[in-house]
Amino acid sequence: MKNFIISYLISLLLLFNGEFVMGQENFSNTKVAFGLSGPEMLHAGVGQKLSKSSHIGLFGGIGPTMDGVWSSYNLEHRLYLGTKKWFFRQGYTYFPGGPDHAFTLTIGKDLKSKKVNGGWTIDGGLFYLLYHSDDSAIGPVLPALRLQYYVFLKK
Repeated sequence: MKNFIISYLISLLLLFNGEFVMGQENFSNTKVAFGLSGPEMLHAGVGQKLSKSSHIGLFGGIGPTMDGVWSSYNLEHRLYLGTKKWFFRQGYTYFPGGPDHAFTLTIGKDLKSKKVNGGWTIDGGLFYLLYHSDDSAIGPVLPALRLQYYVFLKK
């Protein structure tokens, strides 16, 4: 399990490959992000602007458990409101070794950095657990919180 975590962290470093020092170049609509959150845990992934008000993303995450590491896969959609800084996020998370599914609804804001074409994202709301093994086993509604750092890739 230790090798998995080390490989994950090295992959993150290679993914960014100097993208933090970007200058005044053109950027694509694709961004990479990593952060901490509930329910996705320590996560990294890629997002794509679909339009001025719509964004889709795919993330993989890991988190500690009593038995080692618990993984997660998340698909999200963001609907940006008015100023394009505030958004409403809808997410679906799959946990291969856990409660199976979570649905997330949050409201957040992009805090853009002046030095690079990126910044921080913070959002909060609720997530709802659903257990697949027993269709009647509907889990609790819990608080969701996410803090991410993101950068847009060069064209």
